Amino acid sequence: MHPSLYIVDLALLIDVGCFCTRYPSSVFYSILSSLILAGLFVYGTWQHFPTPTSSARLYVYVALGILGLTTLLELANYLYRNGIFSGRGAPRALVSFLSKKIPGESVPRITAANIQIILPRPVHVEPGQYINLWMPSVSLWLWTQTHPFTIISWSRGRQDTLKLLVQPRNGFSADLVRYGALPTDSSVLFLALFTGPYGLTEDVDPYETTLIIATGFGIATSILYLKKMIHGYNICTSQTRRLYLIPSVCALTTVLRPTEANEKEMILSISIYVEHGLANSRIPVGKYERICYYQGLPDYRKIILTEASGSQIERLPNIPDELGRTLVMVSASDGLRDRLRDIVRGYLHQGVELSELEYQPE
Repeated sequence: MHPSLYIVDLALLIDVGCFCTRYPSSVFYSILSSLILAGLFVYGTWQHFPTPTSSARLYVYVALGILGLTTLLELANYLYRNGIFSGRGAPRALVSFLSKKIPGESVPRITAANIQIILPRPVHVEPGQYINLWMPSVSLWLWTQTHPFTIISWSRGRQDTLKLLVQPRNGFSADLVRYGALPTDSSVLFLALFTGPYGLTEDVDPYETTLIIATGFGIATSILYLKKMIHGYNICTSQTRRLYLIPSVCALTTVLRPTEANEKEMILSISIYVEHGLANSRIPVGKYERICYYQGLPDYRKIILTEASGSQIERLPNIPDELGRTLVMVSASDGLRDRLRDIVRGYLHQGVELSELEYQPE
């Protein structure tokens, strides 16, 4: 191969690496550059074969055949999932916005965007999984990009709609939030294609107690695990007997509050810690006090020790009952996760395990 091709190949490799590091969601440029690099690699390999009839060329044919087959399968799966050529229409994204009144600002500030993707074909989703979303009509250059978002909807069967919660930042989310200037309670409809779902889900069935600690937008993923574990408890398919949620957002009580009709049967307890502003150090909510407000900061070491002891679970008297395992799930800031790792490390011998969800808020 001519030496200049080596220089071009190396320059493209450096260029792709730098661009993908700075703009990781620019799919079009990344794929195009990768194809050019792959073509140069195949050409260089081909030129180094000793004779035109060399048997070594068979390996290139096999590799190209596998590449073509996998690409074709991926394309077919992509077209099938998005209902292309099915007559049902492509997926659509219905976007609404959450706003908050900030003192000193005349216009409410957009705090989040709710995206509801209406699917032509239902898909099965597990808690913690995400999709890569392509919404080219949001802005001029977004047709070259896809963006990963964690799914915040769960059902025991297939879903015909997927819900996403987008935190305003830079790039795609900033372009999307600009549509929030429309009149209040209005929604915007976009074309939306996706790939996935991807990602691993935590197996929560073997644990007797699950403690979930979430801050910021991390609560969105945590709620899915709560729904799945409560469902497993109700149909007796899991060993879960207690769920304990410690969120950082007070508004969550309106989302997770049990009704008076089924509150007694719930295995979920919620503790919300407020640094200041409470009249008492502990304010229970509801008939069965499943939700409590506490003054101050949570003592995670004490909480984990209490949950690991199993003392919060009602047990039948005079009947041997083996103590189950405890899972601590966390979707929180880096500093809090570091503290929880140190705490859980001291209780591993008591069957306490730590699980850090894939989505972690900044």
